[in-house]
Amino acid sequence: MSDPSDKYTPEEMDEILGRAIERSQEPAGIDHETMVEAAREVGISEEALEAAKRELKAEKARRSRRAAWVLGVAGFAAFVAVGTVAVRARNRRAADAQAAAAMSGPATCPVDMVSIPGGTYALGERHDTVAVPPYCLDQNEVTVNDFGACVSAGNCTEPDAYLATNGQWKIFCNWRKPGRGLHPVNCLTWGQAVSFCKALGKRLPTEPEWEWAARNGPAATKFPWGNTPPDAQHLNACGAECARPGKESLYAGNDGFAETAPVGSFPQGDNQWGVHDLGGNLREWTASSFDTTETTRVGRGAGWDEINAGPVSASDRSYARAPGFRGNVLGFRCAR
Repeated sequence: MSDPSDKYTPEEMDEILGRAIERSQEPAGIDHETMVEAAREVGISEEALEAAKRELKAEKARRSRRAAWVLGVAGFAAFVAVGTVAVRARNRRAADAQAAAAMSGPATCPVDMVSIPGGTYALGERHDTVAVPPYCLDQNEVTVNDFGACVSAGNCTEPDAYLATNGQWKIFCNWRKPGRGLHPVNCLTWGQAVSFCKALGKRLPTEPEWEWAARNGPAATKFPWGNTPPDAQHLNACGAECARPGKESLYAGNDGFAETAPVGSFPQGDNQWGVHDLGGNLREWTASSFDTTETTRVGRGAGWDEINAGPVSASDRSYARAPGFRGNVLGFRCAR
């Protein structure tokens, strides 16, 4: 009699045994039915398995010494094969564990940054699957005081400054506006944001990184704080405080700030890792281009004047501007 394993190639037997081990968890627990199911997954017909089983059973019935010896050798070979596949399965599990560990958050981040674990997901409105390695993200949007230190050190150029003229967009710029040191800096270009982050050994977050943080990673929430609609407790957008005759608002409540707010003023709107203001205050530059033309950069989040819930959601990517654009509702934070 030929050993039943001769009916299959070594690769097929390896896959059958591997699947059987995964089903039974322990090699000693593998029975005929488990092997049949594993072989069926590999594509070996049940008839072929049954024929092998009958042939083996007939040989056992003769109980000749030669048969016993052959079966002993076959059994030993099967034991070695199972042991080999078991080692491979254990190695695969170890590799999976290492991969999972690699996708956990960085061990340490600077005191002003938050550790964000990595993961894989379908990016919002682009729908393509992206893998996000672990990274550090600024807890707050970069403030006027932060940026001022970079300017003083000669590593950054000044943003557009506050201009006290009604009807002029620079009236909403925070640079050189009294009392705005702890507010997020705005009215600056993408290149200025890049330079600031680089001066600190950081960089702008990519669009996938920004969205991953705003959606709470695998939790896939609609907003940074969860799935409840935006309100005056969760973010700085346009509420009753910015309502004017004929102008709509995002929510009925008053969030207390007609323009920008000091960073971190809405802790109820934090994501699960404690990152502030991903939902409001300012939109934020990212490192990513909007499309293959490389002519615009993606801005994520919502600004203090937002009246629609769409831009507040983690998946929205409706905002893109040329790198040289300066806006009073656009700021940034850094990553590493």
